[in-house]
Amino acid sequence: MSTKIPYAWRCRVGRLTTDLLPLFRDTCFDSAAAMIRGRTGPRPDHKDLIRELAYARELSKTEERLDPARDIACKLNVWLCGRWAYGVPVGEGWLWETLKPTAHVHDYCYWNHTDPPADVSHAAWRGRRAVWDTVLEDFDAARLCHTVIDPARKVGGDELARRVLRAPKASGYYYWGK
Repeated sequence: MSTKIPYAWRCRVGRLTTDLLPLFRDTCFDSAAAMIRGRTGPRPDHKDLIRELAYARELSKTEERLDPARDIACKLNVWLCGRWAYGVPVGEGWLWETLKPTAHVHDYCYWNHTDPPADVSHAAWRGRRAVWDTVLEDFDAARLCHTVIDPARKVGGDELARRVLRAPKASGYYYWGK
């Protein structure tokens, strides 16, 4: 079986809600807001935001990747294994590609048909293989799914509206459209 996990992070289980999830959320919301501001101008108004989020809802109605550069749906699958939490994102890579590991959140990508990155030893790479084989053995066994933005279910609109409009009290629920 081929295992390819180009984006993944790990942290201690006790740091999941204080480090990994907030870091992932902030990165995705910032990227989505920057994309919307890039399309609408640096000071978008409510109509611009409504148009962009309505389009995102339309994109979410199909399984096809119709417009990946504007698809803002993202979530993080998290597996708990011993003292560690392992996170693998779902969605378009541009949403989280700027995520920078921290002292408590470590890059933990892996794929078994390539050499390790320069900063990972061969022994550590083999260790990652063993970890991912264990974690993914039963995909749903201990998996949590943390949804950040889901236009289909109107999740994440409030935070996205606050960041796009730069208005701390903006409410994004009605921006999603029908």
